Amino acid sequence: MENEEKKENRLLAGFKADKVHSIFFILKYGFAIALTIYTGVRRGPLFSVIGLLELLCIFCISNRLLRFRYTIFGNILTDVLIAFYNTQMGVLIFGGTYLTLIMLPNIDSAEDLSGQAGMYLGAIALVVIFSCLPLRAVPFPNARIMSLALIAELGLTMVKGPEFSPFYDVYAIAKDYRAKEAQKARLAALNIDPGTFSKGTVGNYYEGTENAGKNVVLILTEGLSQDIVEDDRDIMPNVAKYEKKSLNFTNYYNHTFATYRGIIGQLFSGYQLENLDENHLISIAELLRTNGYYTSFLNSEPNNTQFTTYLEGLGFDDVIGEPGNGYTGPTNSISDKEIYERLFDQMEEQGKGDKPFFTAVYTFGTHLSLDSVDEKFGDGTDPELNKFYNVDCQFGKFMEKFEHSDLKDNTVIVFTADHTTYVDNYYEASFPDVSNRPTDCGRVPLFFYYPGMEPSEIDCEGRNSLDLAPTICNYIQQDGPNFFLGTSLFSQAQNNNTYDRFFSDGSVEYCTANGEVRLLTDSEQKIFDSSVEAYYAIKQSEDVKEQELQKYQK
Repeated sequence: MENEEKKENRLLAGFKADKVHSIFFILKYGFAIALTIYTGVRRGPLFSVIGLLELLCIFCISNRLLRFRYTIFGNILTDVLIAFYNTQMGVLIFGGTYLTLIMLPNIDSAEDLSGQAGMYLGAIALVVIFSCLPLRAVPFPNARIMSLALIAELGLTMVKGPEFSPFYDVYAIAKDYRAKEAQKARLAALNIDPGTFSKGTVGNYYEGTENAGKNVVLILTEGLSQDIVEDDRDIMPNVAKYEKKSLNFTNYYNHTFATYRGIIGQLFSGYQLENLDENHLISIAELLRTNGYYTSFLNSEPNNTQFTTYLEGLGFDDVIGEPGNGYTGPTNSISDKEIYERLFDQMEEQGKGDKPFFTAVYTFGTHLSLDSVDEKFGDGTDPELNKFYNVDCQFGKFMEKFEHSDLKDNTVIVFTADHTTYVDNYYEASFPDVSNRPTDCGRVPLFFYYPGMEPSEIDCEGRNSLDLAPTICNYIQQDGPNFFLGTSLFSQAQNNNTYDRFFSDGSVEYCTANGEVRLLTDSEQKIFDSSVEAYYAIKQSEDVKEQELQKYQK
């Protein structure tokens, strides 16, 4: 007993004498503790409590190794664990959740977060610096304290749920990954009858014929929540004004997240297993092309080769936008101001042809982390408000030119978003009253407009963007073979579609029926998983589409 006490005293004396390692110890754990407390303030006290218990376990393991003089291994293990811990807390602060499987593939698009690059790089630097400070052993009853910490942490996790634990999240990611790999193996073995999803018709649920054969311009705004349009600060007055003048679809939700899933998902009316999976079925662009339309997509990121290749797989006649260094948008993209100018020029050029046209555009400037490069809202100090105000200004200028052009007589403008606005810390700060929803599922705007139309409104009651393609086809009286999972929003009275109330981002599923976002029940989850797996298997086949189109042509 006396020897043990002497050993403890010797450790304590050595720790006090070694001023450098004492400071390193305080900085290393002090930074993690401060980060955890701030996380609790931002996200809820349970994140702090469970986080601190897990941090205490890290310390106990580390200190035990150092006391047994495993100095190098103990420091390396501690650095890795604390770096991961600090990263999880940082992601939770900025992004609203711990790391998820869906976040990892989006690392390829990290340049799209350049609007806050200085802050993100600074945060990464701090995590690296404070996580890698070397330690030495300190006198501490490691085993007893660690046992108590683990018991407390496990008890809280069992009672309150595992979502508060940064290290349980590792298990959750690994579990999701294994499930995804198992799913891929099942898909490879599936032999699904194409008739399961094949439809010879879109269905005619719209009674009017006044828009038959009209041109269509589809505007997909990056990450736009309907809450922003409705904000009483008039951040987007032009969009709000045109909603009132249009055929406006209310209580309408995004069916997936993020952009790579959102654009292809709406054009094909389907889901994606992975971000960049191709869909070999029939997009609305291909359906309209078989009906004599010229189809094009204006690329606002022509210097992004991955995005350009992705657009080329969507079935359009042309993807318009040349790489270059003269663009004024973020990350060398085409700014919202310029893309709207190019869109109008493209419409005028296409209007001279002998075919009706279907033109889509994705405006990039409202992406997560960005600020406006043109117009500013108010005093210009809030980037979140600036970027949405700017895109609204550019939309307003575009619509003014459209209203005074010859195109107005035979063109329908369809305005919507690729997905809802992601709820990160900036969105929460700028829109505190509407940020209490899932981070990536919410209401998005959708309206159809042409000058002189009679304004009207359709309550979608929680239906989602899987219905965009068939709704457009109905509105302009264009029919043809398809594999759309969605159904026209004009079919509201008789619609019994299951898919168009289910959201999936590849990691989590929600039901949005009646405008209430909730997790799927176990029975709903089983139905969704089995039916969507069959769809994934079908969309991988390159032969199914041609067979269906040949039947239609005959």
